[in-house]
Amino acid sequence: MAGIGSIISPHWTRVRVFLPVAAIVFLLAFVEIGCGSNSFNYVGTWEGRREGKTPQGADPLVMNTLLKIKIVINPDGTFDMFEAGLPKSGNVYFGTEQATLRVTRIMDEPIAEYLKNQEDKQIEIALKPQKDGTVLYEDPNGFDVNPVILSRQADSKEKKPE
Repeated sequence: MAGIGSIISPHWTRVRVFLPVAAIVFLLAFVEIGCGSNSFNYVGTWEGRREGKTPQGADPLVMNTLLKIKIVINPDGTFDMFEAGLPKSGNVYFGTEQATLRVTRIMDEPIAEYLKNQEDKQIEIALKPQKDGTVLYEDPNGFDVNPVILSRQADSKEKKPE
């Protein structure tokens, strides 16, 4: 006559092996689905224009240059940008809610040189995806702190925005 321990023991061994494996699978599924993964594709060319009127006597071409924003986000995690009349470049960090542009060069000079008289030596710009496929450009320390909607442009062969 077999005891209860000999009946349960082989089954319990399988359960002890199965539970950790099931927990790992469940955890991976939760991280992927529950926390979400960033499926928004930021790579490409984005353009927008700040709101603003050309003051009387001002050159409309100069005003257009100051108000225009153009960003090229490269697949390698870098970007080139033309904003407020200045070329900027740096690295892109992709998050679940936004992409962050960290400027490392302004006018092809290291940012530390450009900002040597300022306390904050770092410039970070947020790009937040919108439901219509555009992104909201937010630069709280920039030329104009008001957010700007940027639209994706047809792909072109250019690397740096003009």
